[in-house]
Amino acid sequence: MTSPTKRIHFLIANLNTGGAERQLLLLAEGLKNRGWQVSIGVFHAQGKFWDEAMEKGIPLIDHCQRSRWDVLPLINRIADYLKEEDVQLIQGFMFPANSLGVFAAKRAGGVQSLMAIRSSITRYPSWGSRAYFALDRIAARYFSDRLTANSQSGIVAHTKCGYPQNKFTMIPNGIDATGFLPSLTLKEIERLRGELGIPSGAFLVGTVGRIDAYKNFENLLEAAEIARRTHNIAVLIVGGTADSAYAFSLKEHARTLGIEDFIIWAGERKDIPRLMNIMDLYTSSSTTEGLSNAVMEAMATGRAICATDVGDIKALLNGNRCGLIVPTASPELLAQSWIELIEDPQHRKKMGENGRERIKKEYSTEKMIDRYEALYNKLLARENLFHEA
Repeated sequence: MTSPTKRIHFLIANLNTGGAERQLLLLAEGLKNRGWQVSIGVFHAQGKFWDEAMEKGIPLIDHCQRSRWDVLPLINRIADYLKEEDVQLIQGFMFPANSLGVFAAKRAGGVQSLMAIRSSITRYPSWGSRAYFALDRIAARYFSDRLTANSQSGIVAHTKCGYPQNKFTMIPNGIDATGFLPSLTLKEIERLRGELGIPSGAFLVGTVGRIDAYKNFENLLEAAEIARRTHNIAVLIVGGTADSAYAFSLKEHARTLGIEDFIIWAGERKDIPRLMNIMDLYTSSSTTEGLSNAVMEAMATGRAICATDVGDIKALLNGNRCGLIVPTASPELLAQSWIELIEDPQHRKKMGENGRERIKKEYSTEKMIDRYEALYNKLLARENLFHEA
């Protein structure tokens, strides 16, 4: 008797840089290594993680969305692929992939569909995003088999908008702590700080994330101005942007505050673990989050955290054992949290150690993959969808 073949197709708009894209790649690779037949489908063949997925031997399918109006034909193309490849499960990652994957599964027949909720955002500025969110809600309520979420706050926010709570399974992000070792020597740290133009002797507060209004970088810059009145700090901001006007406005804001020489805009980088090694403290000033990958990576690197009280951050930090929590939109309190840990290096070091241990024990990549695999196996067993190889 040959072992059952388990086939899953992941669906996402593209494989650009982002926390959700990174988690998808980790999950796909992990399942592939456990014997699953895995493929990733996209609407546009682009992004940093496209090449990485190819290097890992994960089959990539470009479903070729020709325009924003190419919706029904796109669903049919995905459905045809599911039938041709005898796929049993399709897991969407964020909209518009969530709802289109569900409808493609129904069109194909005999395919279990899952939708992934990756944030607690439920209000969107553009009509296109609002339309897809409405479509997602319909798909979730009436057609999907299960919903996954990476945060409790995401479940709560979406349930309030009509998503069915009884379909949700909460699966936190996973981090490979071995990739975020606090491993640089003092000499290497000094050299990298010099390359980035970080002022000599400055206490370095760092943050990683897309330059996006939801991250509330204005709050961070104003906190930096307050903290610099009494302490020699610099701020390292790592992340790309799709909104050049917003990025320009932030730099103008830093200039107006008189701190432009102490704000280092590193842009999008591939060496995030190295950069986290040179930070003395990690901070997040977001107005909304689900479960922040960047905060988890900083914890894995052994960095204490100062973050705004959004999403599941408080639970992630286990109260104040791994960092300090402050209200959103309060630069004074954010600055004070930095100063508290600047002035207490032993407490800061202990928080960093606690954070690294917490990631290793509770939020490992293997544990994340275990949880998804258990859910997928449950769906396959329920519908008797195992296929003989």
